[in-house]
Amino acid sequence: MTDENSRFRKLVKKYRNYFGLSQESIATLFNGKRSDYEGVETGKRTIDLNLAGKIAGVFGMSYCQMIDPNQEIPSFEQLPATTKQHITKRTEAGLSSKDYDKDIAGNLDRIIYETTALHNPITAEEIRLKFPLSIRNTIKAGRVTDLLNKTGRDEIVVKVGKRGKEYLFQLKEFAEKK
Repeated sequence: MTDENSRFRKLVKKYRNYFGLSQESIATLFNGKRSDYEGVETGKRTIDLNLAGKIAGVFGMSYCQMIDPNQEIPSFEQLPATTKQHITKRTEAGLSSKDYDKDIAGNLDRIIYETTALHNPITAEEIRLKFPLSIRNTIKAGRVTDLLNKTGRDEIVVKVGKRGKEYLFQLKEFAEKK
């Protein structure tokens, strides 16, 4: 069940970021508590099928549809009306993407989940250079390392060695294939 929980955790975060929703938004949309949803994303909560179904429902899917490896992220038009309304309200309020230009953790997650950057070993400095310029100039590699070591990400990204004094990081699924 751990692998399924981890996979679902990764997917819901990817979907949430894709649509520019906050953790609070997802919880509101499935009539739950933010702490419950946050626990799902961070791995501090075991995911039961009832909760997984409610979260998948936010995106107009069943749990089984969402975890299908061939399933694509639904288009905005395919989302349930309440989810579309919520996204529209956030967009109109200027909150559509949680202000990713300033969100270090959100941008790191985009690099982890939406690029191939961590398919091979990479240093925190090399990851930092993949951030938008507006963030890259305000953070140091140590901040990236701290975020990679946080609960949740540390189950997905692992240290695989060193290059000089710098640690090398890689997605766990690619590191284990060696």
